[in-house]
Amino acid sequence: MLLISEQDVINTYSENEQNSCAKYSEYLNLAKLNPSFGYKKCAKLLNIPAGRTRWWHTKGEKKATPVALKAVEKLKQNNLLPFASKHKHAKTIFRMLGMLYGDGCIDRNLNTLSFISSVEENIELWKKDLIEVFPFIKNKLNLIHVGEYGHAFSLRTCDRAVIRFFVALGVPVGDKVIVPYSFPRNFDSLNRHLILSFFDGLFSAEISVPRFQARTRCKSYFKNFSFSLSKDQVLEESHIEFMKQIMVYMKKFGEKLYAHCHILTGKNLIVDVNGKVLPCPIWINKHSMNLIKNNKFLSKEEFLEEWNKGVPLELRKALLKRPSNYCIDCRYWGKQCTGGCPLIPLELPKDIQVKHSEFSYVI
Repeated sequence: MLLISEQDVINTYSENEQNSCAKYSEYLNLAKLNPSFGYKKCAKLLNIPAGRTRWWHTKGEKKATPVALKAVEKLKQNNLLPFASKHKHAKTIFRMLGMLYGDGCIDRNLNTLSFISSVEENIELWKKDLIEVFPFIKNKLNLIHVGEYGHAFSLRTCDRAVIRFFVALGVPVGDKVIVPYSFPRNFDSLNRHLILSFFDGLFSAEISVPRFQARTRCKSYFKNFSFSLSKDQVLEESHIEFMKQIMVYMKKFGEKLYAHCHILTGKNLIVDVNGKVLPCPIWINKHSMNLIKNNKFLSKEEFLEEWNKGVPLELRKALLKRPSNYCIDCRYWGKQCTGGCPLIPLELPKDIQVKHSEFSYVI
């Protein structure tokens, strides 16, 4: 299925630029049929200024073409136009598209595409995908520190071809808090893998991990697993409708939405309110919290230190269950998930073959 044509990219430009592209096409046909015509006669017949056709008529390096067509040509040379659902990078592109709905941004003047994260590893993964799909962008990336205290990273590019490509695909432009959200064009007609790739990017950017909220001036509380997108109050109704559509897509695939395993990264060890270890956050149906010590969250290094000490013993025993009681009846056990704690080497029975999921999230 065709998703982006040359005209779709041209349509992201101003009306004047679109008219310029149309006149340029007419000029090429006129010049081809009448090679003896000069640029002035062509301009008169096309009813445009001669100064424009003069540079279109010029040979060699000084020959001019409309800005929009330069972006189109660049994308065509890299086999990105026309862009269809069967393109070899389609999954990666839709995952990046989902990310741009979340932690990414295209400014309102369409001058900059950026991806923001406080985790440098995420920046590197985004950069890898970006260069894989758009190899010509390799030397046009800029990494800066952003945020109130400079604790986050922003990877930016000003390459117009890349920016216009994503705009044509449906990325929200400008301040996303005041821009109504809608799904990309023909989203319903996409195959399952591309839809999941889009949500993989969106959820990776915007899903919150359960955390224990410690408060000094008020009562501490548990924050549940959540997915949220900030919007201006005037957009409340349209935004609620967008969120409901997400739920419809989730139900369409017949499964609930679950987070990827944070025990794998060592950043979040899930424990229920009674102190029992839940080896996998997929099975949390209650309030939950992070493993804390002296009112501070344990880092990966601190966790491993406690683990090697064998303290607490009950924690170690619970994590050694492979699979846990929560995993026994799971349809994904032995397929996308091996159950238990992935920090411990797992020896599976020979009759079980593990197939790693293509996505960060199980849907």
